[in-house]
Amino acid sequence: MKEKELIGKVVQAVGPVIDVRFPDKHLPALLTALKITLKDGKTLTCEVMQHIGDDTVRSVAMGATEGVERGMEAVDTEAPISVPVGPCTLGRMFNVLGEPIDDLGGDFSKEELRPASKSSTSFAHTPKAARSAYSVALVLAKPFSSKS
Repeated sequence: MKEKELIGKVVQAVGPVIDVRFPDKHLPALLTALKITLKDGKTLTCEVMQHIGDDTVRSVAMGATEGVERGMEAVDTEAPISVPVGPCTLGRMFNVLGEPIDDLGGDFSKEELRPASKSSTSFAHTPKAARSAYSVALVLAKPFSSKS
């Protein structure tokens, strides 16, 4: 695939919702990350949420959208938004893009990355201890529910 096919144009930006049209029948897959370079040099990451027709996708911005204009280029990364996982991430705070926000520093570039939008495991495959804890939480919450 040519690099040119991976570049779309912003056709609409309303709040955090950004619509991007891609040429030549190229549509990024759902949950794929798009990168938009703003005039101030910062990069805005968006996640594809819907195919809305006419070679256009609807995406949700993962940051402030001030400065996004119609006609700006959006690059299809062909990959989902990914976050670091592993022992070094335990107890740390990250934003939705996998960037640390707790001012503790650290290099996570060599860590394993996994998609942030990953489907959850089914309840049947949850360990018995976790199911028991869930059941206990339901029992304890029962007196506080609005329906008896």
